[in-house]
Amino acid sequence: MDFKPPQEQAEPNAGKLERTRQLVDKSTLDVLVEGQKNLISSLSLPDENGRHVLAAAIRREAQVIVTMNLKLESAKLSTRLKFDLV
Repeated sequence: MDFKPPQEQAEPNAGKLERTRQLVDKSTLDVLVEGQKNLISSLSLPDENGRHVLAAAIRREAQVIVTMNLKLESAKLSTRLKFDLV
């Protein structure tokens, strides 16, 4: 396949994008989270945009959350919940 500079690359078609999504989903079954959306509104964090991460961790009973969001660390979540922030 020939390299094309970014400005000349064609947009991927919907079929290729859907196939890629399906392959990613299939290869990561143990990391997909469902049922966390109903928890989001009940969570309070210094960074409201991080609530979906916390909801997913709670739903999957995570032991660790790996994040670069320092606001989550400042919330002292690891002392209130049973997981570590890394």
